[in-house]
Amino acid sequence: LGRFLKETHVSQDVEGQVDLAADLKIRGNSRHQLMANLDGISGAVIGKGYVPRFLDLLAQDLSRRVISIWGRHERAGELNCGVIQFTSKQGIATSDAFLFDTQLAILKGDGDINLATEQLDFVLSPKPRDRSLFSLATELHVTGSVLDPRVRPDMTSVATKGVKALSSL
Repeated sequence: LGRFLKETHVSQDVEGQVDLAADLKIRGNSRHQLMANLDGISGAVIGKGYVPRFLDLLAQDLSRRVISIWGRHERAGELNCGVIQFTSKQGIATSDAFLFDTQLAILKGDGDINLATEQLDFVLSPKPRDRSLFSLATELHVTGSVLDPRVRPDMTSVATKGVKALSSL
């Protein structure tokens, strides 16, 4: 995977073995039509490896993030495994499975990708392995396009965490 991403000038910071599977039906005369009419199932299973630290940064609580500013965590980015599977119907890819298990956290995802417009509607749910008393890890809502995603905290999740923190005081 790392070699492929390096050759496509996306990244050279990824290492690991990936098994891909796809059973797709596609029709159309243009890229847009092809993506808008895509049906089927596609998935990947990723073995032990290394991924960019963003997965761990998403999943760590605030205290860990502050500590990581002062020093790089030696296990950040180490991937135990990952599973991704999408079912596509008329160009809308819906996640059936989206899970990354790293040394520091588990990151689950759920949502849709409109393949014709390349728009995302996804929620990422981080679960740090080292749960501090006041963990601020919160669900993240990912919107925007595939090439220009916007990530913001899920406000319901933030409010729930805030209420729990206040009630524990």
